[in-house]
Amino acid sequence: MVLSGATRVYSLDRRGREITIDRQMPGESVPELPLFDGGNYPVGAVAAEPARVFVLPRDRFLALMSVRPQIAVSALRATAIRMRRLLVMLEAQALHTVQARLAACLLRPAACRAACRLEETNDASASSIGTVREVVSRSLRALKEQGAIDLSGRLITIRDARPLTMIADG
Repeated sequence: MVLSGATRVYSLDRRGREITIDRQMPGESVPELPLFDGGNYPVGAVAAEPARVFVLPRDRFLALMSVRPQIAVSALRATAIRMRRLLVMLEAQALHTVQARLAACLLRPAACRAACRLEETNDASASSIGTVREVVSRSLRALKEQGAIDLSGRLITIRDARPLTMIADG
Protein backbone atom coordinates (compact mmCIF):
# COMPACT_ATOMS: atom_id res chain seq x y z
CA MET A 1 0.00 0.00 0.00
CA VAL A 2 1.37 3.43 -0.92
CA LEU A 3 1.42 5.66 2.16
CA SER A 4 3.02 8.71 0.55
CA GLY A 5 4.61 9.58 -2.77
CA ALA A 6 3.89 7.42 -5.80
CA THR A 7 4.93 4.14 -7.35
CA ARG A 8 5.13 3.18 -11.01
CA VAL A 9 4.46 -0.31 -12.34
CA TYR A 10 6.32 -1.08 -15.56
CA SER A 11 7.28 -3.88 -17.89
CA LEU A 12 10.48 -4.34 -19.90
CA ASP A 13 10.81 -6.22 -23.15
CA ARG A 14 13.90 -8.18 -24.21
CA ARG A 15 15.40 -5.09 -25.87
CA GLY A 16 15.09 -3.08 -22.67
CA ARG A 17 12.16 -0.99 -23.90
CA GLU A 18 9.88 -0.04 -21.04
CA ILE A 19 6.16 0.58 -20.81
CA THR A 20 4.47 2.13 -17.81
CA ILE A 21 1.48 0.01 -16.90
CA ASP A 22 0.11 1.88 -13.91
CA ARG A 23 0.88 4.43 -11.23
CA GLN A 24 -0.25 4.23 -7.62
CA MET A 25 -0.82 7.23 -5.41
CA PRO A 26 -1.27 7.39 -1.61
CA GLY A 27 -4.04 5.06 -0.46
CA GLU A 28 -3.71 2.79 -3.48
CA SER A 29 -2.19 -0.65 -3.49
CA VAL A 30 0.58 -1.88 -5.69
CA PRO A 31 -0.85 -4.77 -7.73
CA GLU A 32 -2.25 -7.42 -5.45
CA LEU A 33 -2.24 -10.42 -7.80
CA PRO A 34 0.49 -12.33 -5.89
CA LEU A 35 -1.56 -12.01 -2.71
CA PHE A 36 -4.30 -14.07 -4.32
CA ASP A 37 -2.40 -16.62 -6.41
CA GLY A 38 0.94 -16.82 -4.58
CA GLY A 39 2.92 -16.31 -7.79
CA ASN A 40 5.38 -13.63 -8.71
CA TYR A 41 4.17 -10.36 -10.15
CA PRO A 42 5.13 -10.42 -13.84
CA VAL A 43 6.24 -6.78 -13.96
CA GLY A 44 8.34 -4.40 -11.86
CA ALA A 45 7.43 -1.60 -9.49
CA VAL A 46 9.56 1.37 -8.44
CA ALA A 47 9.09 4.62 -6.60
CA ALA A 48 7.99 7.22 -9.16
CA GLU A 49 8.85 9.88 -6.60
CA PRO A 50 10.06 9.53 -3.02
CA ALA A 51 7.57 7.10 -1.51
CA ARG A 52 6.70 5.30 1.70
CA VAL A 53 4.96 1.97 1.31
CA PHE A 54 3.47 -0.58 3.67
CA VAL A 55 4.25 -4.20 2.77
CA LEU A 56 1.98 -6.94 4.03
CA PRO A 57 3.21 -10.55 3.61
CA ARG A 58 0.80 -12.90 1.84
CA ASP A 59 0.16 -15.12 4.89
CA ARG A 60 -0.80 -12.08 6.99
CA PHE A 61 -3.01 -10.79 4.17
CA LEU A 62 -4.84 -14.12 3.91
CA ALA A 63 -5.34 -14.25 7.68
CA LEU A 64 -6.60 -10.65 7.68
CA MET A 65 -9.05 -11.43 4.85
CA SER A 66 -10.59 -14.26 6.84
CA VAL A 67 -11.19 -11.94 9.81
CA ARG A 68 -12.22 -8.90 7.76
CA PRO A 69 -13.88 -9.99 4.48
CA GLN A 70 -14.30 -6.34 3.40
CA ILE A 71 -10.52 -6.31 2.82
CA ALA A 72 -10.94 -9.04 0.21
CA VAL A 73 -13.79 -7.10 -1.40
CA SER A 74 -11.61 -3.96 -1.54
CA ALA A 75 -8.67 -5.87 -2.99
CA LEU A 76 -10.87 -7.48 -5.64
CA ARG A 77 -12.35 -4.08 -6.50
CA ALA A 78 -8.82 -2.63 -6.90
CA THR A 79 -7.91 -5.59 -9.12
CA ALA A 80 -11.04 -5.06 -11.25
CA ILE A 81 -10.28 -1.34 -11.66
CA ARG A 82 -6.71 -2.17 -12.67
CA MET A 83 -8.01 -4.77 -15.15
CA ARG A 84 -10.29 -2.17 -16.75
CA ARG A 85 -7.33 0.24 -17.10
CA LEU A 86 -5.23 -2.51 -18.67
CA LEU A 87 -7.99 -3.35 -21.15
CA VAL A 88 -8.23 0.32 -22.18
CA MET A 89 -4.43 0.40 -22.54
CA LEU A 90 -4.44 -2.80 -24.60
CA GLU A 91 -7.13 -1.41 -26.88
CA ALA A 92 -5.18 1.82 -27.35
CA GLN A 93 -1.96 -0.07 -28.11
CA ALA A 94 -3.64 -2.36 -30.61
CA LEU A 95 -6.03 0.03 -32.33
CA HIS A 96 -4.63 3.57 -32.11
CA THR A 97 -1.58 5.21 -33.60
CA VAL A 98 1.13 6.69 -31.42
CA GLN A 99 -0.01 10.15 -32.49
CA ALA A 100 -3.58 9.37 -31.38
CA ARG A 101 -2.36 8.04 -28.02
CA LEU A 102 -0.16 11.12 -27.54
CA ALA A 103 -3.04 13.47 -28.46
CA ALA A 104 -5.26 11.76 -25.87
CA CYS A 105 -2.47 12.05 -23.30
CA LEU A 106 -2.06 15.77 -24.03
CA LEU A 107 -5.78 16.40 -23.73
CA ARG A 108 -5.93 14.87 -20.24
CA PRO A 109 -3.88 17.40 -18.25
CA ALA A 110 -5.05 20.29 -20.39
CA ALA A 111 -8.76 19.50 -20.14
CA CYS A 112 -9.57 22.76 -18.34
CA ARG A 113 -6.84 25.04 -19.66
CA ALA A 114 -5.20 26.03 -22.92
CA ALA A 115 -1.57 25.60 -21.80
CA CYS A 116 0.16 23.04 -19.65
CA ARG A 117 3.67 22.14 -18.67
CA LEU A 118 4.69 18.70 -19.85
CA GLU A 119 5.84 17.32 -16.50
CA GLU A 120 7.19 14.08 -17.86
CA THR A 121 10.26 13.72 -20.04
CA ASN A 122 9.71 12.45 -23.57
CA ASP A 123 11.12 9.11 -22.34
CA ALA A 124 8.49 8.93 -19.56
CA SER A 125 5.72 10.07 -21.93
CA ALA A 126 6.82 7.39 -24.40
CA SER A 127 6.78 4.74 -21.71
CA SER A 128 3.27 5.71 -20.64
CA ILE A 129 1.86 5.44 -24.18
CA GLY A 130 3.85 2.41 -25.28
CA THR A 131 6.43 3.82 -27.65
CA VAL A 132 9.94 5.32 -27.63
CA ARG A 133 11.20 8.88 -27.05
CA GLU A 134 12.06 9.54 -30.70
CA VAL A 135 8.51 8.74 -31.81
CA VAL A 136 7.07 11.06 -29.13
CA SER A 137 9.37 13.86 -30.33
CA ARG A 138 8.33 13.30 -33.97
CA SER A 139 4.65 13.12 -32.98
CA LEU A 140 4.88 16.37 -30.99
CA ARG A 141 6.48 18.07 -34.01
CA ALA A 142 3.75 16.67 -36.29
CA LEU A 143 1.01 17.95 -33.95
CA LYS A 144 2.70 21.34 -33.99
CA GLU A 145 2.94 21.32 -37.81
CA GLN A 146 -0.76 20.42 -37.99
CA GLY A 147 -1.54 23.52 -35.94
CA ALA A 148 -2.98 21.59 -32.99
CA ILE A 149 -0.34 22.67 -30.46
CA ASP A 150 2.49 25.12 -29.89
CA LEU A 151 5.68 24.01 -28.15
CA SER A 152 8.03 26.14 -26.14
CA GLY A 153 10.43 23.95 -24.21
CA ARG A 154 8.23 21.83 -21.92
CA LEU A 155 5.24 24.22 -22.25
CA ILE A 156 2.53 22.97 -24.57
CA THR A 157 -0.22 25.31 -25.67
CA ILE A 158 -3.25 23.73 -27.26
CA ARG A 159 -4.11 26.02 -30.14
CA ASP A 160 -7.25 24.16 -31.15
CA ALA A 161 -8.56 21.20 -29.19
CA ARG A 162 -10.86 20.06 -32.03
CA PRO A 163 -8.18 18.61 -34.32
CA LEU A 164 -6.36 17.20 -31.28
CA THR A 165 -9.62 15.52 -30.20
CA MET A 166 -10.20 14.18 -33.73
CA ILE A 167 -6.66 12.74 -33.79
CA ALA A 168 -7.15 11.21 -30.32
CA ASP A 169 -10.44 9.62 -31.37
CA GLY A 170 -8.73 8.07 -34.41
